[in-house]
Amino acid sequence: MNRKEISIVFSDKSLARIAGNPLGRETWEKVKDQVDWSSMNVFIFPDYLTSISSSFVQGFILEICERIGIENIYKNFAFHCDNPRVTKKIEDSINLTYSADRGISKNANI
Repeated sequence: MNRKEISIVFSDKSLARIAGNPLGRETWEKVKDQVDWSSMNVFIFPDYLTSISSSFVQGFILEICERIGIENIYKNFAFHCDNPRVTKKIEDSINLTYSADRGISKNANI
């Protein structure tokens, strides 16, 4: 499978934290035309980020989930930031959304 890197760029370079479903959707709208649905798309988030909210992630992945289902997101999409805390937060947010979508409690014994 081909790999395609897509850089996420914010006009305000002083942003350390990004939050909010609307900002996630707006950011997706800016990059969605770069997505190759038959490749591995790696979204590269800026290294100056220190925090990302789950609501941002949910807004960002909404259209992806509607198209391929959240259970398939890692088949064609990966998320990276040089700050490993941000990458982990993105992945945790996706996993939490998947669990909530399936009605699975975080504490469930799966």
